[in-house]
This record gives sequence, C-alpha cells and structure tokens, in this order.
Amino acid sequence: MSVSKFKFRQKCPVFGIYPYNLSESQLPTYQDVLLCYQFERFGIGRLRGDNYEPRSKEVTEIVAKKVENTFKKSSIPIVSHTRVVQMLTTYHKKFLTLKKMFLRNPIGLSSKRDDFVSSAGKLFDIAACKCIYFSSCTCPKERKVPINEQPFLLDQRTTRIGRIGSVDLPETKKITKKNERKEKLSKRHSTSTLTRKISARTRDHSDQPDSHTDDNNVGASHIDSSKNDGDDEFSLPSSKTKQNTLVLQHTALAAQRFGVSDRAAAFIVSSAFLDAKKAGLITEDQASFVTDKCKISRAKKKVGVKLQNTESIDSVYGLYFDGRKDNTLTQVSEGEKYYRDTVKEEHISLIAEPGCHYFGHVTSPSGSAEDETQAIWQHLQDNSVDVEHLEVVGADGTNTNTGWKGGIIRKLEERIGRPLQWVVCLLHFNELPFRALFEHTDGVSKSPNTFSGDIGKLLPYCEKLPVIKFESFPSCQLPSEVINPTQLSTDQAYLYKISEAVISGQGSSDLASMHPGNMCKSRWLTCANRILRLYISTDKPTKEIKILVKYILAVYSPLWFSIRFNSSIKDGSRHLYAAIQRSRYLPA
Repeated sequence: MSVSKFKFRQKCPVFGIYPYNLSESQLPTYQDVLLCYQFERFGIGRLRGDNYEPRSKEVTEIVAKKVENTFKKSSIPIVSHTRVVQMLTTYHKKFLTLKKMFLRNPIGLSSKRDDFVSSAGKLFDIAACKCIYFSSCTCPKERKVPINEQPFLLDQRTTRIGRIGSVDLPETKKITKKNERKEKLSKRHSTSTLTRKISARTRDHSDQPDSHTDDNNVGASHIDSSKNDGDDEFSLPSSKTKQNTLVLQHTALAAQRFGVSDRAAAFIVSSAFLDAKKAGLITEDQASFVTDKCKISRAKKKVGVKLQNTESIDSVYGLYFDGRKDNTLTQVSEGEKYYRDTVKEEHISLIAEPGCHYFGHVTSPSGSAEDETQAIWQHLQDNSVDVEHLEVVGADGTNTNTGWKGGIIRKLEERIGRPLQWVVCLLHFNELPFRALFEHTDGVSKSPNTFSGDIGKLLPYCEKLPVIKFESFPSCQLPSEVINPTQLSTDQAYLYKISEAVISGQGSSDLASMHPGNMCKSRWLTCANRILRLYISTDKPTKEIKILVKYILAVYSPLWFSIRFNSSIKDGSRHLYAAIQRSRYLPA
C-alpha cells in the first residue's frame, strides 16, 4: 500500500484539517509544507509497522525534495538543498512549540494560533531571486527568474490564482536547442585550446638549441629570470602561467590606510588592469589579471608580517604619540559562555622619529595620565627599546599630555631620569585662545555639536543664509608665503578663501554655495569658518560677532597657515612669539 492510500483519523490541532500531500499544480505555502510533513511522517510509520517512528531528518529530506521538484517544474531557480532543509527544520520547530503550548492551553493561545495560521498561508519561497520588482532585479544571471515565469511567481507570492499546466512544448524545444548550442560551443572551445597548446609546444621545441651542448646555459638563464621576477614587486606573470602571481604589496598598504575592504580593493585592481590592457600597456599573452578578495587579504597579512619583522626599532631618538577612543570588538563572558560586544577603548599610537616609523600602539585602561604613561613605558620595555638616546617627545597640547606636574611627558621624564625636548602641536595651541575667547563672548557649549549663546545657535544654519554687503577688515592680512591650495584640505581651503573675502570686503557667489564644514566642538577650524560665513550674511552684526571675526582674521587664520606651511621644530618659537604679538590688540 502506498503512502497516499492511508486515511488519517485525527486532524492537525493547529490548522484543524487532515494532513495531505503537496499539490503539483501550485507552489506550496508554509501550511502545505507542514501538513505534507505530517502526511509523510504518518505514512512512513504505517508502512514500516511496529509503531515505527521515523526520524525528523528523514522526513525533512523527503519533503524538501518534493518542494524543490515543484519549483523546478516551474523552471524557477531555487536556493541550495541545504538551505531548503534549514528553512523546513526551523519552521517545523516553531510549529511544534506552538502545538505543545496550544494543547495545554487552547483557550488562552487561540489568538496566537490564529496569527500563526494566517501567516502560514504565505508562499514557502525557496526561489533564488527574492526581488519584489523584477524590472529592477540585480541578481546574477543564474539566479534570475525567467521572464516567462515572473508573472506566475508574482501570482504565487500574492493572490495564488495561477496553476501549473502541462508541459509547454514550444518552450521546451527552445530550452533544448539552447543547451545544445552551449554544448557545441564548449566542445569547440576545448578543441581550439588543445590545438594552441600543441602548436606552442611544437614551436618551443623547434626554437630550442641543442640540448646536449647548451644544458648549462639554459639552466642559468632560467635561474636568472626567476630571480628577477622575485625581486620586482610588481613583475607581471610570464606567458607560460595562467595564474595571477602579482605581489600586491602597495595595494594592500593603500587599502589598509584608507579603510577599503578586500572585496572593493580587488574590484578596483581588476578594473585598473582591464583599463591598462585596453590602453595597450599590458599584452594579451600575460595571463589573468583578475584579483579576488582572498588575494588582497593574503597580501595584507604578508605586509603586516613583513612590517613587524623589518620595522623593529632598537633605539629611539624622538617619540611621538597620540590617542583616540575607538569602537573595539571584545568578548564578554557570562558564566561559561562568551558573547561579542563593542566597547570604547583608548588607543595610543607610537611613532619613532626621524623616519616616521610606526612601532605599535597601546591600550590604556583609562584616560588618565598615569595609566597612559604606564602603558607607553611598558610597551617600550616589552620590545626592548633603548631610551638612552631619546631626546625629543611630541604630542598635542592637551593638559593630559603637557601638564607641568602630572602630564604624560613629565612622567616619562621622571622615568628616564632627565629632561626631554618637548614638541607640542601648535595647531592645537592655536585653537585654545580662540576657544577661550568664544566662550567668554558667547557662552559655553551645551553638547558636542551645539552652543548655548546667541551666535552659537545660528552657526549650524549659517550656510543657508544669502550673502549681503558687509564691512571689510583692511587692517588684517594673511601670511605672505605662497600657499598651494592643493596642499590644503577642504575646510582649510574654505578658511583661506573666506578670510580673503572678508578682508577685502568682496564675497563671491561661489563662496556662498560652498560648505563651511560640519559643526563639531572639537573642530574649531569649522567653527571659525561658520562665524565668518555668518558675518557676511548678517545685516547688522553685533559687537560680539565683530570681536570674533577680527580675532579670526588677525590671529587665528594667519597663524594657522603660518604653522601649516612652516612646520619645522625650529619655527616653533617664532609661531609662539607671533601669537603673543598678534593678540596684544585685545583688551585686558
């Protein structure tokens, strides 16, 4: 007796109907799949007798194959068999959980059962293409739904009116012819490849000199060529190989520096080689130029190992450090289990001068000067770095670094036992008086992006205001050094242009359409940009705005560009004197 001949005495408690087999005229819903599962399970048990209880894996495999055959009958590409089994197993577990709960408390869980039954009416969708609108589908060709089957799949996902008919003879004939053409093309391609290989071997043998007389010469030339290929980092693969053997060291370094993913870097490299091939820079006989993400990943690992081995530093003459708080992945333990979490960690990068050699970073348990000093000192001791020749230490001008009694630099001096030459970033120093003047004139900040004063409240929207006629500041002037705009960032170039405009009293329409930079309390450069932008859009500027604008044009902006283009240590005292001299116009 076949499975389909058995009669069920009990209805499904969740759906309230008898289990049944899958229909061959429609794509199955979740309800169809679950009831088919019960149908097959009961049938297998009755066939084998003796109260045989089939394994769930066995029943799932049978139902999965039936579902796949129904989709294949409709010529719709489907996901892998493993994925179908996984979907079936997951949904069946949900069904069993609800069934147990419902049998215990049928009245209290009636609403939950109704929701489950209504959602089970949806299509058990194992199609490889999950796009809602086929016109904008970006799936690979092998996953796309054929044009003729798209209306049917859309119908099965929504109204479910359509049915699977008998075999479409014209369409079947088209598919058969298409497969035959593909087979002929593959045979022709394999034959032509074999012919080229045979002719190449014949040509090589005919061109070779007498093997008895020139054995040593041939071996020597082979060794020399292999050496040359190994020395050149960007040597193209020879014509005898079919693999991409390029060493992408500089590509890996650039991808690491700018945070480019392996997949994106591989796509960029392959596109660059394709352009070079079309331009005639690369010949046709030089193997494959396709680069995958795994090659980029391997190159990054090799570069990292090479840098760790070659950039070892025995002694340090100048130590520069800077820290920032980064989002870091970590493992959190709860009992015997571990979970991944993201935490904020203070990372301090260490640079050795001269030569700008990166020799590691350290993590401090807190942002205090004592903890950060201990972390830096421990890293130097662990890597056996000789600090006897250390003369210079550099950092930015925060109080944690430059405190005369409890700063990191002072604590390093105490550990070494002698004073060091302090190199403090003057761009940070230039921001401190401007920040103090702004807070004295307009008030302190409320959050990282907003201020409490009248001027600060207008800064986030200043770029939307129209430029009007404004008063110039001819007494102020920018440094006379030749400034190359290409060496400036977008925010720095904006400061230079708008400072020139306010000094001369002539604002352009291009300046009005430029963006002054994002508002942020830690970036006083963009704050200066926005104050100048607000000034050229204000009809009757207040006394406070004029004080800030004059300070920016007389002190902040000239000093910024002087420091930017004269960044040597020997110019530090000159910049400090210029800051004092330019600020003398301010009242007590």
